[in-house]
Amino acid sequence: MPRNLVRILDITLIQNKATNDGAAEQVSGYLLKRFKHLNFKKMKKIFTLCATVLMSLGAFAQSEVGIYRPLDLKILEVGDPAVKEAYGVKITEIRGKDATFREEAGQETSDASDLYIGYNVTGDPAQSMAASAVYAADNVIYPKVAEQTERQAEEYFGFTMDIPEGKSVNIEALDVYLLLGNAYWWQVEITDAQGNVVYKTQDKGIKNNNYNKTAYTNGIHVTTTEVTEPEWSQKLLESWGLATNYDVAETECLPELKDLTGTYTVKVYYWGKWQKNMTYANVYLTISEGTTGISSIEAENANSNKMYNLAGQRVDKNYKGIVIKDGKKFIVK
Repeated sequence: MPRNLVRILDITLIQNKATNDGAAEQVSGYLLKRFKHLNFKKMKKIFTLCATVLMSLGAFAQSEVGIYRPLDLKILEVGDPAVKEAYGVKITEIRGKDATFREEAGQETSDASDLYIGYNVTGDPAQSMAASAVYAADNVIYPKVAEQTERQAEEYFGFTMDIPEGKSVNIEALDVYLLLGNAYWWQVEITDAQGNVVYKTQDKGIKNNNYNKTAYTNGIHVTTTEVTEPEWSQKLLESWGLATNYDVAETECLPELKDLTGTYTVKVYYWGKWQKNMTYANVYLTISEGTTGISSIEAENANSNKMYNLAGQRVDKNYKGIVIKDGKKFIVK
C-alpha cells in the first residue's frame, strides 16, 4: 500500500507541472523509510503535505533569460552569440543602428583578441595587474564615431523579451558581464512595450577600465535588495580601502517588477571611446513565473479531465482499474 502513495505523490507533482526532476522519487523514498511504521491513513497525510511543499517549490523556481557568449578561460576565447530562454518567453538579440561590428566599420578582420575579462586568470584579483583578454572571431562592436561624452540613442546592444499570451513573469535580477577593449562608460536600461523605462542603472554611467588593471568594473548584479560588482572588482576596491560597490554606488535596486506581460527590452548603452573593441559574456534577466501563468496552470489542471494510472502514465477512458483524476482516485470498471 505505501508504494501506491509514492505513485500518488508522483502523479500529484505531474499534474501540477512541478519541475524538480527526481524530487518526488527522492522524497517518497525517504518517507517510506522514515515513516514505514505508520498506518496508511497517517502516511497519506504526510505524503499530501510533502506534495504541497514540492508544488510550492515549483512556483518559486527562477531561470535566467537573455543573451550570452560562452567564455572558455582555458583557451581564452569567447564563443558565438546565443540566447537563453525559459517559461516560453522569446528572446531576440538587438543592437542600435550605430552599433557597428568591426567589419562594418571598415576593419580588415572581424576578429579581436583584446576583449578584457576584468582580472588576470593567473593572479590575485586584489592586485592591480593587467587583466587577461579573450579572442572573439566576430560580432565584435567597434564604434567608428568620435568619442562621445554622453549616451547616444543608437549605440547599444541587448535583447527583447516577448512573454507568451496568457502568461506573466517577474523580473528577479539583472546580471551583466561585459568584455571591453578600453575604458568605456556604460548603462543598462529596461523598457516596456510603450517605451516606458521600468529600470536603469546610474545615469552617469558605469566606468570600465579593465584593459590595463582591474580598476572600475565591467559587470553588475542587481536585485530588489542589493547592487553588487563582480568579485574581482570588489576585491580590488577592498584592497584600496574603498566600498565594494564604489563604481555602482548610485545605481538603485530593482523595483518590484511582477506579473509582467507583453514585450520588454533590455539595452546596454556604451560611450566614451571609439575604435576600440567590445562585446559581452552575458546580459541576463533572472525571471520567475507570474501569477497569471500559475493561475492558468491551476485552471487547466482543475478542468483537464486527464487521467493517470498508479504508474504515473496517462490513460484514456478505455482504461480499467484505479486512476488519478484532478488529484483524486477513482476505480474504473
